[in-house]
Amino acid sequence: MALVRVQGKMLETRADSRGQYRLAAVPSGPQVLRAGMIGYGFVNDSVIVPPDDSLLHDFTLRLEHVELSPPFILGPIFVTAGKRQQSLEDVVASVALVTDSAIARRAANTIDEAVDRAPGVQFLNGQ
Repeated sequence: MALVRVQGKMLETRADSRGQYRLAAVPSGPQVLRAGMIGYGFVNDSVIVPPDDSLLHDFTLRLEHVELSPPFILGPIFVTAGKRQQSLEDVVASVALVTDSAIARRAANTIDEAVDRAPGVQFLNGQ
């Protein structure tokens, strides 16, 4: 399912199987909506949200092929709170496992999109 978010805000949702979505509490005025999903490129559209009203906005996503060198197997991604790379067995901090199926369900195209909902992970000002 496609991910739809308001750029610069902590507002996002997923479209249903019919491609319909609903974002609540979007501030009025000019906003940039971003939509995309795995296998399709992301689209940014500028909209103006009227005060105390709703807005209907459709996206057209373009198919995007990603070339991967065979054999390509996406294994689990381990996120730790440490400052250095280390084996999972040596980690003494908080650990979250993000599986390839979880990444596919989230329609994540980047690492930060894949781990932003892992327990204990927070992005402040895009970092």
